Amino acid sequence: TVNGIDVIRLNPAALDELLSRSRIGLLGAHSIEKPVWEVVRPYIDDMPIVVWVHGFEARDWRLLKFNFTRAELDTLEPVLDQANADRRATMSEVFTHANVSPIFVSGYMREVAEDFAGTEAQRASVIHNMIDPETFPYREKSPEMRKRVLWVRSFAAKNYSNDISRDFVLELSRKPYFNEIEISIFGDGKYFDRETEPLRQFENVSITQSFLNTEQLREQHAQHGVMLVPSRWDSQGLTCGEAMASGLVPLTSRVAALPEFVDESVAILAEIDDHTALVDGYERLLQHPSLYEKMSAAAAQRSIAQCGPDQTIAAELALIASALEGADA
Repeated sequence: TVNGIDVIRLNPAALDELLSRSRIGLLGAHSIEKPVWEVVRPYIDDMPIVVWVHGFEARDWRLLKFNFTRAELDTLEPVLDQANADRRATMSEVFTHANVSPIFVSGYMREVAEDFAGTEAQRASVIHNMIDPETFPYREKSPEMRKRVLWVRSFAAKNYSNDISRDFVLELSRKPYFNEIEISIFGDGKYFDRETEPLRQFENVSITQSFLNTEQLREQHAQHGVMLVPSRWDSQGLTCGEAMASGLVPLTSRVAALPEFVDESVAILAEIDDHTALVDGYERLLQHPSLYEKMSAAAAQRSIAQCGPDQTIAAELALIASALEGADA
């Protein structure tokens, strides 16, 4: 049971048996790949299927090539190329099947996926991942909150740009105002020790090697005013958007899908791998508290206006209802 909902975990063979024994009006699938597609494909001539496309299953692995060392690629490249081929073939069929309605989490993700599959997605929609204002409520931020910086990330891969966040903090440490700032770091992964070790010398930097559950993250949002969240690749940037909903001003990157969800009115934006521009932007917030307050309120408003329940869950339910009506017609 997850959040009060019964969940069944199945392998593809068991999924096949379940589908053969069930009367299902509509099937929904997230991040579908070849093993699951081969199971469901024989059934979808008789029932509609909604497929959410999030990222890895519909992009060339080379878009995130920076996550691999040269030594790793010497071993993994043939495997990754085979995965590319399998995913490309699967997405091509998914995007063109008459009973499939693909949902992309961003316009950027749709462009990437269609380019990867080599075909335009039919009956497609762009519906963002939902950000719940009840889960991440807006709390008005005082000017002093701009001095409290939150950094919450997985340290498992380089696309999360924790090295850029590290360099941001190191650059800040050379500023005369550094001791006025409090920085809280939460996360875990294989790069955690490497990226946080140089920061352990600073008394105003708190480092916690742990992931946060939703309640803990909400509490950290309440205690901070700025979110340090640069990126090398995001299909949406949910961590950034959740922080914005809570009123934090993000320090992030002008890459991939992020410009669909942030601009200079709600965020400090830098080009990829440019920690210096993030520092310069953060200094503007420190020098202009009224600018910070304005951006904080605007960030929360934009996040929910773009990704709140009415724009996401409601749109998905309407699409599902339409698909069911079409199946009954």
